[in-house]
Amino acid sequence: MSEIVPAGRGELARADTLEAFGRFLRLNCEKRRMTNMSLALAEAEHRLRILSPERLRVADDFLAYLQEREENEATAELLNIPGFEAAFRRAVEQADGGEVVRFEDIRRDV
Repeated sequence: MSEIVPAGRGELARADTLEAFGRFLRLNCEKRRMTNMSLALAEAEHRLRILSPERLRVADDFLAYLQEREENEATAELLNIPGFEAAFRRAVEQADGGEVVRFEDIRRDV
């Protein structure tokens, strides 16, 4: 049975509790992701260390292939943004022409 509280106070308490629970879940998921990543890296390193030199080269080639695929997918995603390619070209031209502003000159402490 739920506690009877004056209107408003209970809603705020529930909202605070839900917000705190959401923060807890996000933090917990991030920790779990980092732990899973660390475990995967440790397992991969262990496997790589016991491979023969020939198979290690094959594994390295495969990892390079996966990295290239991931980079190509990211590039394709950027190129699908309307106007991105033209804006990028303009930015490169401006940088090459010295039309830049130092980050320190425009940075705001937030």
